[in-house]
Amino acid sequence: MAWVTKPKRELDTAAVCRRYSITDKTLERRLDKRSSSFPQPHIRGRRRYWLESELDAFDAARRAKPLI
Repeated sequence: MAWVTKPKRELDTAAVCRRYSITDKTLERRLDKRSSSFPQPHIRGRRRYWLESELDAFDAARRAKPLI
């Protein structure tokens, strides 16, 4: 029996900004911070893409952290 895997969904810059309700400038600042755990984009040609699974993992890690 063959395993069926979920296709990797790729989100472009505009989709990531919509997902987090941020501007593209804010996204750039998050990517520039060395201490930021925000996922780095995958670059194909001149375009940047984020894997939805990596963003989901980032969100889950943020929810799991205590606020103190």
